[in-house]
Amino acid sequence: IPPVPANIMPPRDVKHGKHGTPKRTWEYREADGKLIGLIHRFEDGRGGKTLIPMSYCYSDKGGKMWTWKSFDKPRPLYNLPTLARLKDAPVLVFEGEKTVDAAQKIYGDKYACTTWPGGAAAVKYSDFRPLKGRTVILWRDNDDPGLKAMSEAAEILMGEFGTTPSMVDVPHGLPEGWDIADEVPEGFSLDYHVLITSAEPFVPVSDAAIAKMNREYAFIITGGRSAVLFEQRNPKDGSVDVEYWSTGAFREYFANQLVSSGRNQVKLGDYWLASPERRTYRGVIFEPGIERPELYNLWRGFSFEPDSSGDWSIFQSHLLNNVAQGDEKLYLWIMGWFAHMVQKPSEKIGTSLSLRGNQGSGKTIVGKIFGALMKRHYTLIDQERYLFGNFNSHMASTILLHSDEGFWGGDPRHVGKLKSLVTSDTQRIEQKGRDSLQVNNYLRLLITTNEDWVVPAAFDERRFAV
Repeated sequence: IPPVPANIMPPRDVKHGKHGTPKRTWEYREADGKLIGLIHRFEDGRGGKTLIPMSYCYSDKGGKMWTWKSFDKPRPLYNLPTLARLKDAPVLVFEGEKTVDAAQKIYGDKYACTTWPGGAAAVKYSDFRPLKGRTVILWRDNDDPGLKAMSEAAEILMGEFGTTPSMVDVPHGLPEGWDIADEVPEGFSLDYHVLITSAEPFVPVSDAAIAKMNREYAFIITGGRSAVLFEQRNPKDGSVDVEYWSTGAFREYFANQLVSSGRNQVKLGDYWLASPERRTYRGVIFEPGIERPELYNLWRGFSFEPDSSGDWSIFQSHLLNNVAQGDEKLYLWIMGWFAHMVQKPSEKIGTSLSLRGNQGSGKTIVGKIFGALMKRHYTLIDQERYLFGNFNSHMASTILLHSDEGFWGGDPRHVGKLKSLVTSDTQRIEQKGRDSLQVNNYLRLLITTNEDWVVPAAFDERRFAV
């Protein structure tokens, strides 16, 4: 009998004949707060769990009572009053009520969080109409059933309501089945807000084997040659390092893995390369804030979301009193240089900042702290070959290049290269064994050193601030 009459309260001291007393109970309510039913969670003490719904129904004897019965189909979403209250907020869809409760505490009123009842296998029985016309972001559990469930939800939203959701890319290295309600493993860096802002639009793939491969691999044209792009993820923080494999090496790597194709068994590498659903790009770009679906963008965004409640007074004092030596104008120039990097990463500033001082004076920490704001686009180097060498693929997606203990020793061959890095709008990237490619140059060069002679600064120098 949905909704439950206002004078009927949820039952107390619930006990199931087989599973005993529930550990948790969640109330499903309509948007106006009227009770629909309950979901009870039972645990067996060995890590197993069972979720059983309870509804208020007519009994066989003509009365009314609470009983173990699923909600009527299509089944309502959880947390509907919050979805109604935050009617203009994006919606985050998770798998499980426990996860939704944890997420709502994390995100507050910035996002409305919801799920469907019944777990991964019950997506098709759910009523997704409250999500029509809203911005929807799907966050799956870290396992194959979670991926399948969210893919099914995405296809329902697209097919029935014309809503294209985005999908959070859960970082590799997290435990099997991990969700946002679980503890983050020790040593693993994870920013929940950044994961949301970096979610990408869902692209439906009918073949599960192809969908799984597409999570890590993409066919790409780079430097005039075909290649397979491999997104190698750091298990500690989920960051991505890009590798380029030849199609031959890719085929050989997957030659011992077979998949069914009709009546035949074929090698996984060949199967994926021939699939029309494989992930494909016709080039590589590095463009902060730009979306071009046909090109692979090396931009990974910022490492943190802004938080105005933070306190940076200690670091601010270090910049003003130690780095700028109490000079207010110099301090503001330094802050402006770094602020431009954050506010307008896709603009070339055309100047380089060099910090010179004694050992232990806190030069290097300046680069490390600002670099942490965009750690996937911060490169710290301490050898000459990483600045002037032929192979420079690490610079392709660098915004802040930090040369610690700057090592330019007056070699005239390097003057042009150094000046070009600071002011040129483009740079040529050369990878081992591949043709070079040209990308936009948004690099800022920060040099920290103990040496007297830091950079090749000529009369009326405009590139270098020391």
